Amino acid sequence: MNMKILYTTVLHWERSDYKIVASYPLLDVSVYRDVVLGAIKDFKPVEDEKISITCDKYIVHILAEELHYACLTLAQESPIEESETASWAHEYLEKVQTIYRELPILADLSRDLTHISSDDLSNPLKKMMENSCNGTKNLPAIWNDLAEARTVLLESVQKLIDRGQRLDDLLKKTQTLEIKVRKDFRLKSRSSEKKNKNLFITVFTTILMLILTITFIVLLYIEIYR
Repeated sequence: MNMKILYTTVLHWERSDYKIVASYPLLDVSVYRDVVLGAIKDFKPVEDEKISITCDKYIVHILAEELHYACLTLAQESPIEESETASWAHEYLEKVQTIYRELPILADLSRDLTHISSDDLSNPLKKMMENSCNGTKNLPAIWNDLAEARTVLLESVQKLIDRGQRLDDLLKKTQTLEIKVRKDFRLKSRSSEKKNKNLFITVFTTILMLILTITFIVLLYIEIYR
């Protein structure tokens, strides 16, 4: 009996399709990914459901929660072997679930996950898949591996959070600079308007005084030579 995980993925239903939150392996797995996604879309598992679906030479094992956890194994030769493989695969998915379900960045599933890098969140799956190849591993060692995987994942998440905070800080600085530029422009505009207004008043007053002076001189001249 070949008990080997070929592919593991963590998915979230987003708007109208499944978004891959994490997966492993990351390269040359288009066939595996298509088989898993096809099975999930066809059978639409509901929350709190564990199912195993045979797809030609593969078996897709699914643990459906708020996030969907799925893995792929080879099909077995007998129903007994398939049952044992399904039981073992779902135990493996439960271990994957313990890693991902308590992450702060995934706690609010209403948030937009499109900007989260699946590469950063996929690192723990590599170690878990390597360990899953040996089903006889003792329990303390398994929990130690889980603790290490959680640490790696939390560090990756923290990097994402820090990266997001830096982007927020940059955005705030940009907005502050934009507001300052607008204020400076308005102050300069008002100052310019005030100067123009004062200049107009000065010119108008000068012209008026000139006209009055000329008028006075003309009247005085007429009065003298009458």
